[in-house]
Amino acid sequence: MPTIYKYTTPITVDQARYDVLIKRPEYFAVSTKPPVKVGTSRMGDPRQGGRLYGDLSPFNVPVPLGIPAHSNSANYVSRLTTAIQASGFNVAIGSYSPTVFFAQSDSPRVDVVLEGYDGITRIMRNVPIPNEAVPDPTDDGHMCILDMVRGIEYDFSAMTKINGVWHATWGCAMSTTSSYGILPYGMSARATGMSLLGGVIWPQELRAGVIDHALIFAYPYTALAGPVVPATGSDGTSALTDAMPEGSRLQLNPALDINSLNLGYAEKIIATAMQKYGMILADTGGATSIYAINPLSFPSNPYAGIWPADPAVTLANMPINHLRVLDSGPVMPKRYKMVSTPIVQIDEV
Repeated sequence: MPTIYKYTTPITVDQARYDVLIKRPEYFAVSTKPPVKVGTSRMGDPRQGGRLYGDLSPFNVPVPLGIPAHSNSANYVSRLTTAIQASGFNVAIGSYSPTVFFAQSDSPRVDVVLEGYDGITRIMRNVPIPNEAVPDPTDDGHMCILDMVRGIEYDFSAMTKINGVWHATWGCAMSTTSSYGILPYGMSARATGMSLLGGVIWPQELRAGVIDHALIFAYPYTALAGPVVPATGSDGTSALTDAMPEGSRLQLNPALDINSLNLGYAEKIIATAMQKYGMILADTGGATSIYAINPLSFPSNPYAGIWPADPAVTLANMPINHLRVLDSGPVMPKRYKMVSTPIVQIDEV
């Protein structure tokens, strides 16, 4: 009999510790007020203005008043500024950004071969992948499937189709309504445990003029020591004292008058989201980049008239010097392990 893994969230000592940290009242609300539930009416299809994940997802909770800056914030921002001066502050759009396709009632139910994580071949069963689905064309190969009827997000890394069979180095699944959008022990398609769609910009948000969630970003100088919440894993490589732990949340000064700055249309929308929700360090990358849904997800370019049809665009005028890194608590252990949940079946072969 093959071993059956069903990935997401059992309650373990480490997971319970993570829950205490991520739900601590001072992170979500001022003083001793209880955690604030926000955005319940916004959960739903992101193509129609809805939001993914539960009310208390770190992606959906605004940065409250009174959250202190990290004691090393100034040094972190200085290193970030140096990195941006060297390679820019970009939005990954047509490369190194996830594609997403929506499962329909007639979408083929297929098995996906998972290989490359630890030398063991596994098969994720019964994934509803539309025929038109294609991954991001880079070596990341990120691809997502959203089953809005069942409320499930499937994420894959290094996804490719070989002789009609889908293969990926890793895959996972999570609830789009009740989860944080984060898996324990870093066991997602990102090394930090974060979903592929959490914190990613949708073209519909730019058209509407509002991004109602936190952003995520990649950065070259991620700390080797380990992650901070809300990350549950890390691929950080830098031993520099001003290297930033993955999971760090940065906030643009909320008192800054965005309209007084020389920002373009999309830059204003992004800057406003960074004031209200901040941006979370989710990946190690060669440049500092936030993410938008890959246009390969749509029949035509959904960013026409907003951004050029380029793999990435530069946010040249963003006021980086007005960022601060928030105190996200202690660095956590950097390790990966298998966990179980009934949301998807993965067999060892």
